[in-house]
Amino acid sequence: MRLNLTENFRYDMIPQVNSSTDNKELNRFDGEEIIKVPVKYMNQLNQIIEKSNSTNEVQDRVARLHDEALSYLYERADGAEEDQKILTQSAIASVETIASQKLKDLRSTIDDSRDLAKDDHSQYYTTLLEHSQDITTVIDRDGSIKYTNPAIERITGFTGGYVLNRNIFEFIHPKDREKVTRFYVALLHHKNNSNSIEFRLKNSRGGWLYAEGVGKNLLEDPIINGMIFNCRDISERKLVEKKLYRSIKQNKMLATRSRQIRENERHSIARELHDDLGQSLSILNMDIQLLDQKLQSHLDYKIRKEFDIDFENLHHSVQSIIETIQRIVYDLRPPILDNLGLDEAISWQAEKFKGAELDINLDTALQLDPPEPIKTGIFRIFQEMMTNIYRHSKAKNVTVITRSNANHISITVSDDGIGIPRDKVGGVKSSGLLGMQERTKEMKGKFSISSEPGKGTTISVKVPYNKDGFSKK
Repeated sequence: MRLNLTENFRYDMIPQVNSSTDNKELNRFDGEEIIKVPVKYMNQLNQIIEKSNSTNEVQDRVARLHDEALSYLYERADGAEEDQKILTQSAIASVETIASQKLKDLRSTIDDSRDLAKDDHSQYYTTLLEHSQDITTVIDRDGSIKYTNPAIERITGFTGGYVLNRNIFEFIHPKDREKVTRFYVALLHHKNNSNSIEFRLKNSRGGWLYAEGVGKNLLEDPIINGMIFNCRDISERKLVEKKLYRSIKQNKMLATRSRQIRENERHSIARELHDDLGQSLSILNMDIQLLDQKLQSHLDYKIRKEFDIDFENLHHSVQSIIETIQRIVYDLRPPILDNLGLDEAISWQAEKFKGAELDINLDTALQLDPPEPIKTGIFRIFQEMMTNIYRHSKAKNVTVITRSNANHISITVSDDGIGIPRDKVGGVKSSGLLGMQERTKEMKGKFSISSEPGKGTTISVKVPYNKDGFSKK
């Protein structure tokens, strides 16, 4: 990190998000999946600290990053369903944890080096290097270690005498050697390469620790005549990351399970309404008609006319209740989805929008009906697609295509509407699109969208499956 350590840096706080601020600038987290926000936040934070030239710049850029991350997460949580709130709350907590840990590491680095600019004596720098908390090594062009500071013994357990003249790759985990080699070669050819790299470093007990390193090519420097590598132990941070990923994975599973439970409840309620209440009302309607017929023979004409009006009103009231229940049942879960399959359910749903000045072209050709929960997931995505078109697109024509084979099922919906600006395709307010993406990801599928202003929008979903449901690939 290139910091001017003579400036002051405040550790006591990172400015919190101001949700009332109308931030019209592009948020770098827009369109990001909730579970990936903490990871992206951490990567961005590392880049800021690595590439900033002054502590004031670090403070400003970290505050802006923090504000963007939390603004995005709070907006995603606002009005979201319970499963999404669980994910966003976990992500918010993770962002705060990462910020706290990273600033703690930064505080330690700057505290150790705060007076560096006050003394130009070479002995001072030598003493500082010898007492550095980070490992500093100098290697030649072939990778042989020519110098290392005492920190290597404190961190890895290996003494300086043991590692001298050994090849640095002996201490790199076999699975990380390829990427470290690429990093090393890039440094040989690009002297100003300031990127960092994470890898596993061997310790004297035969185990491995996680390290983060940076390098500089000083082969042409007459004094150094080598490549300088600085690396620090980040094992504790990686442990926090693993716990974070585990927590996110658990919360994602919980959110998926919550969605499935809610779908099962909708199914159960719809069945109860249709089978019990619907049938009871139908029987009541028949009883009203029978009672009307029985009274006809016992009443004179004038009284019978009055009762005819009352019975007709009563009949219409019951019939209206039956139709309302049917509408609720279809909104909860259309029976056609279970009885006739996905293609018929999609056709039925599309027909409901034809009265909304939409000309819908259906090309449905599923070779077989997919199993649950794929069938329900794709149907819910299609419902959201059509709702978005009706509310926002101003389209006149919509084309719906379904296809399937032995391994995949796909649905593509295209419209000729006003389209979506590129900077808004993944925006915070595009909750419908984000919901479709997350449902597709739960089914291990691929979601794609193409849209340009004035040229309409095309959304495609492709989901793998086998006879048991989700693909095991």
